[in-house]
Amino acid sequence: MALSEVNCMPKGKKALREIIKGDLLIQLNEVWRKGESYQDNQKGDNIQGTLHCKAVETNLCKLIPDDKKEKELSQTELFVLSAAACLHDIGKVVIDDAKGWKSDHGKRSMEIILKEYDKLGLDKGQAIAVGYVVSVHGDGRLDELPPKLAIGSEEISLIGLAAIFRLADMLDTNYQRVPEILRIIKFPEGDVPSKWKGRPAITGWYLDEKDRIILQAVPKKDEIDSVYTLKAMMNEDLAQISPYLKLYEYPFELGELDLGDVFIKAELKKKAVIKRPFPGMAFYTKDDAKIFKGRDKEIEDLLSIVSNWPITLLIGESGAGKTSLIHAGLFPKLDAMSWRYVCTRPFDNPEENIKKMLWSAFFEGNIDPTMNLLDVMKNAAEKIKPKKLLVVMDQFEDILNCGVKEILDDFCLRLTAVQTGTIIPNLRILISFREDALVKINSRLLKKITGSAYQLPSVELERLTREGATKALLAGLENAHIGLDPRQEKGQKSLIEIILDDIQKGDDRLYPPYIQMVAETLCAKVDPTNPIITIEIYLDQLKGADNIIARYLMERLKEFGSQKDKAERVLAFLTSSTGKKAQKNLKELSRATEIEMDVLKEIVNKMVDLRMVSAASKDEFEIIHDYLGKIVDEELVKEEDRTIKFLEEQLDSFYQNYNVHGTPIMDPIFMVNLYRNRMKIKITDEKYPLILCTCLYKKVGLGWYWLKDLNTSKIVEMKKEHQSHGFIIKEDETISELKHWDEEDRIVLSSATGGILDRIRIHNEFLERFYPGGMDKILELLKSEKRKFRYFALDEFLKIAKPGDLDKIIEVLLDEDYFARDAAIDAFIKIATSDDIDKILEMLHHQFSGVRRASVKALKKFAKLEDAEYLLDLIAEESQGWNDKQQDFFYALRELDKKFYCPYYEEEEK
Repeated sequence: MALSEVNCMPKGKKALREIIKGDLLIQLNEVWRKGESYQDNQKGDNIQGTLHCKAVETNLCKLIPDDKKEKELSQTELFVLSAAACLHDIGKVVIDDAKGWKSDHGKRSMEIILKEYDKLGLDKGQAIAVGYVVSVHGDGRLDELPPKLAIGSEEISLIGLAAIFRLADMLDTNYQRVPEILRIIKFPEGDVPSKWKGRPAITGWYLDEKDRIILQAVPKKDEIDSVYTLKAMMNEDLAQISPYLKLYEYPFELGELDLGDVFIKAELKKKAVIKRPFPGMAFYTKDDAKIFKGRDKEIEDLLSIVSNWPITLLIGESGAGKTSLIHAGLFPKLDAMSWRYVCTRPFDNPEENIKKMLWSAFFEGNIDPTMNLLDVMKNAAEKIKPKKLLVVMDQFEDILNCGVKEILDDFCLRLTAVQTGTIIPNLRILISFREDALVKINSRLLKKITGSAYQLPSVELERLTREGATKALLAGLENAHIGLDPRQEKGQKSLIEIILDDIQKGDDRLYPPYIQMVAETLCAKVDPTNPIITIEIYLDQLKGADNIIARYLMERLKEFGSQKDKAERVLAFLTSSTGKKAQKNLKELSRATEIEMDVLKEIVNKMVDLRMVSAASKDEFEIIHDYLGKIVDEELVKEEDRTIKFLEEQLDSFYQNYNVHGTPIMDPIFMVNLYRNRMKIKITDEKYPLILCTCLYKKVGLGWYWLKDLNTSKIVEMKKEHQSHGFIIKEDETISELKHWDEEDRIVLSSATGGILDRIRIHNEFLERFYPGGMDKILELLKSEKRKFRYFALDEFLKIAKPGDLDKIIEVLLDEDYFARDAAIDAFIKIATSDDIDKILEMLHHQFSGVRRASVKALKKFAKLEDAEYLLDLIAEESQGWNDKQQDFFYALRELDKKFYCPYYEEEEK
């Protein structure tokens, strides 16, 4: 039999350089001419140089339909792709050591292109575009690229170009890149890695009728496994870019291998799938029954209850192994008892979905639309009599996604009928779900069957015991013919004890997925010629269980496809500012990540299924492993996000204190930092009273920004609730001012009320004695030793002063007397205008507090909203603790915040 005879004709026929025209084509040909001098010297672990570069350009031609080349992609974009094909491995010529050109040659290529673009025939804009594309053609992240890039007046889609280019480079993986002679030289001992062993069997590729990429291969007998391994490796690489390929409408998935039988027969193809000793994140199937160890008691318990009760519940945390227990534990036992069974899932419509799955398992043709689920179960049970039928409803928490009450009511009636035990005597139902969903499932469904879920017989599946974990680990290793190093120094634990200790930590039991992750990773690391796991592999190379588990889980992010960025944000906000696990509910996560609730639920549920996240309580979720939290914090959390989390955690602490003691936020430094990030800090409804309380607190008074959209009546209502707290009531300013007068002044102003009358009398006396002297006399009296004379002189000065007298008033602001400075501040504010704003801002830096206070009050009158950032910067510039200057800058910020955001500011000012 020859290779599959399908329509292999690629949709792309025209070469890139056939479509590019005019001066751009001339320039491109010159780039290729100059690039050849680099290509011939490229280093690598396979054939590089001009042949590979041209093969990549040819692959681009085949992958991109001609219509897309001519109508959607611009001439510049085609130029960038072709130039990238020419120059993408240019970074492999500058470093001799293998690590240099293997690990980072894409970025090195970009550096060379940007540095020598004129020598390569590119202009600067073209060089930047080509550099970006080649920088990620190996293992770089496409989401780190800018999505668009302007070259002159044209804008190109950078990520789309980078994705299709990476695929074109990946597909040049055939025998021509690894000829036999190179393999012999490279691996003289014959220990050839799978990637090298598989490549010689690959003869090419084509696109099938569904635009899937089909690899053609003619493997020898000893190359079959390697070909499948190579395809699996390519699938992993493709998963990183497939969302982008799909988005830009390029081919994005591999189809089945197209194997020729020149050397092999059909039955050998079936043996080509390499069995893994551990299922990783998947569950154990019935075929894995021989290696499914450590659950003997649970299997017997489940079998006993299922055999004797119409409906049984299987409850356990995500990852406890419920599905594995059913498939690899229970089903083989039922086979021995000649039972029939079918596994179903309810999804969001349990009545319809379970009915269809059950029908397709036992009957042909379309289901009668008049039949309900109970009818189908009756027919199926009747068909297999006298055998018993078990219907498994796995992942039963799906029903919580059903928003139609009538559907759940009907489904409840079907289960109630089964629970009688007499309507369908040979039918059993096993309902399996996560323990965190028990309360909701009971409330919405189960209690309507028996009064409570707790009246239904159940098996509560816990984590593995130490003995069970040992059996499970050894069974998988035995199946893979891999051993643990038996060498053990005196006083040292055995390797299996070290591994299990690391996984177990302080818990009573071991989490099954952790065992599978660690074991699978260890097996993959073993040298096939010496299949022994050593302490060096475990600790030195893989850094122990914590690191293995965290890295394994981080790899799962690839499974989120186009939602990978959103999944990363969810993980980032499930860590605290110190890198520890943090508990968040969906509402908090949606607010922090800005992900819509429906999408967020989908992501979180998938994370639970992938064992990345667990339910910490009924409504909250957390990262499943402490070390994963550490890796997430180090690799996914941006510094700005860490700052936001720190502020929100502090805010929560202040809120808890407020709930107990009714106290505002008294820390101005915290409020400054909170205000600096006000665009990103979202205050929830329950925290509004705390913010208002802080705004009303005289020593802080900042935070009106977050209350700006509240109804005034709501603020007034909250304000009344705070009036009983002493820390909100302002000092009596009339009384406090008396503290600053000397004994002579106290005689004149003998009381807070009578003193006002005396003050008027003295003022009149002052006018009679000194006013005829005019402005000169007033200015002279401003320097009088008598405080009250200076004060009254300033009163008169205020009446006749003009804007040009600001400097004279500033002199008084330096006065040692409190009242003189205070009166000067009032005068300054009265005669200053918006034209003096530069002088006002300059005064903020003055060493004397009186001058700064005048500036602060003037800013309240003349400042603009954008001046808030300037004030925040001034506060940040003062690095020595919290000083007087910062305090004054803070007061200015506070007044600006109140002026622009307090809903009743104008009324209060009047």
